[in-house]
Amino acid sequence: MEFLETLKHYKQLVEEDMAKFFDEKKGQFTYKDEFVEESINILKDYTLRGGKRFRATLISMTYRGYSNDLSNVKVIRPSASFEFMQSFLLTHDDIMDEAKTRRGKKTPHVWMSDWYKEKMNGNGQESEKFGKDVAIVLGDIFNAFGEECILFSDFPDDKKNEAMKVYTQTVEKTGKGQILDIWFSLRKKKEVTEQDHYDVIDRKTVEYTVKQPMLFGASLAGVSKEEQEIIAKYAFPLGRAFQLQDDLLDYFADEKKLGKAVLTDLREGKHTIVLIKALENATQEQKDFLMSMVGKFNPSEQEVEKVRTIIKETGSFDYSKKLIDGYIEESKPWLEKMNCSEELKEFCRGFADHMANRDY
Repeated sequence: MEFLETLKHYKQLVEEDMAKFFDEKKGQFTYKDEFVEESINILKDYTLRGGKRFRATLISMTYRGYSNDLSNVKVIRPSASFEFMQSFLLTHDDIMDEAKTRRGKKTPHVWMSDWYKEKMNGNGQESEKFGKDVAIVLGDIFNAFGEECILFSDFPDDKKNEAMKVYTQTVEKTGKGQILDIWFSLRKKKEVTEQDHYDVIDRKTVEYTVKQPMLFGASLAGVSKEEQEIIAKYAFPLGRAFQLQDDLLDYFADEKKLGKAVLTDLREGKHTIVLIKALENATQEQKDFLMSMVGKFNPSEQEVEKVRTIIKETGSFDYSKKLIDGYIEESKPWLEKMNCSEELKEFCRGFADHMANRDY
């Protein structure tokens, strides 16, 4: 199948299984009342409201490409673990970023805050604290769901243990990246370097987007450590390309396709390479304007367009695209060294092509 067809196929499989998983969980809640029902509704809605399911698909395709098990019967449930992990991480991330929407709908802490206002007649401060408190717990539950998808899957214990190691390492690395992200976001008026940005994204997003899902699938397939090293060398630069494209889309994507507001990184004070390179090449007037936008939560349409114009005029847009293309090229020789099925290699080639040109 072509890449997008494969992605659509596994998206359907994993979402059907996750819906079944949520229904199973709903039946296990013995305490029945309106608040518990609403909490379960959020868990299900937040995870199933959208998403490309890249991670679950990478897990399934890597397992398939190394195990020669083409049935998809065993791998779908554990592949969902990374989707639950993402819901866990994003729920907490939404709280820290004070995000109001995710994929076009309310974030969990806003959802529960509004529920509290309506049902309990709570004031603004009370409802905000309630919403954040509940959302933190919901995030923790998502993480438990991810672990359960591995531990209760139909794989031998040794393979489940190896997959669990990959899962927990991913959560730890992502957390370390988030710590750096918080720290660098505070340095609004100080210089943040490209290396600072890589220090954040390499831990926070690069590994858990491509490398770790592929290693997870490889662990379930019983792939040797030597082969896993080749997979890692292939996947790491591809993960960088994916994240740098994300950073660029944050400035230039259509909000409806993106599912959230543009310039989120700038609003949150994050110095991605897009901003770092623009500041490096900007005139003093352009630099002053960009810095005035850092941390501004409600820029006007005119200000958004001016930021975009400066990004292009300073060469930052072209610089970022060149980096993305370079990392994709860096990954290609390692793909050819992978001792896997041609089906997996074709999928990975399609993934790289799609990633370089995606607009959401």
